[in-house]
Amino acid sequence: MKTRSRRSNKNIISNVRVVDDETGSDGAKIDRIISQLHTSESQVRVLCDTGNLVSLTSGDQFTLYDTAFVRNSDDFVSLAQQFQLYRVMAIKVDIYDIVPAVAGANGGSTFHATYATPPVFSFNNIVDGPDFRVVPPGMGKTTLYWSAHTLNERGFQPTASSALTGASPTDYGGIRFYAGAGTSGTNKYQIVVKAVVDFRGRV
Repeated sequence: MKTRSRRSNKNIISNVRVVDDETGSDGAKIDRIISQLHTSESQVRVLCDTGNLVSLTSGDQFTLYDTAFVRNSDDFVSLAQQFQLYRVMAIKVDIYDIVPAVAGANGGSTFHATYATPPVFSFNNIVDGPDFRVVPPGMGKTTLYWSAHTLNERGFQPTASSALTGASPTDYGGIRFYAGAGTSGTNKYQIVVKAVVDFRGRV
């Protein structure tokens, strides 16, 4: 009777998948940063909380939750008076459908760009984002993450009022959100924005 030889499977390669180093990691990284905020004598890392309420109208709406939106938060305005430089390291946007009984198309995705004047996006631009997400019917919430990656995005800018209001500071991206037409006046989406911002150089 012949016996079947058993070969070791140790060296057999199967189901190999090569992915980008940053694929799927931004969310975990930003949540970790938020939970480990720290302060030093020369630099402070803070969490800026802001957001807004999106009401449906008879037409489509496009909203940016970018580095410019963060600069308008109360937390940022307060810290900008105490420090000379800033940089936005990460943005987390939670989108809640607070009236699920009212139908409405929606969607969001992140983008990276360098601009002084906010860019204009179409619905197709948002859908084409690699991390495009919607608030599914009945689920009630989705989350999008933006993280500074490049050297420019991670660079510091002056917080002086002349730089923020007169010289148009450079912005680098964030989250773009689409809310489709619906019953006008319906407070449909609650947006909660958390941004990790570094401030340096006390005034």
